[in-house]
Amino acid sequence: MNKLLVPLLITTGLLSGCFDKTKNFVCEFSDHSGRTSLTIKDNKATFGKRDYLYSCKKTGNVQWFGAMHDSCDGGYDAKVDSWFLIEFDEVAGTLIETSQVGAKSYREHNEYLCKKAE
Repeated sequence: MNKLLVPLLITTGLLSGCFDKTKNFVCEFSDHSGRTSLTIKDNKATFGKRDYLYSCKKTGNVQWFGAMHDSCDGGYDAKVDSWFLIEFDEVAGTLIETSQVGAKSYREHNEYLCKKAE
């Protein structure tokens, strides 16, 4: 019975590793002045210290994530005055962070270059 248990445990361990869809990246400003981590798991992203809990849309290689439910409409719906969005292209290794806080606030736009974390 012990001979059957060991291969079963090894197979189970290998299969569970295949289902882990966590992707980790290190992103830095396009001018290389600072680094931030990016983790994507289960269609959610964490960029630096902010969680982007909503998977908004995907266009080709680009996946959009929003920090709040209304973030996905940010910039498109005049009634949405605050949002936090990231636009990530895993193939090109680019990330664009866009945010606005309050109707009278200005938009902030930051560009990053990302690579898989080792």
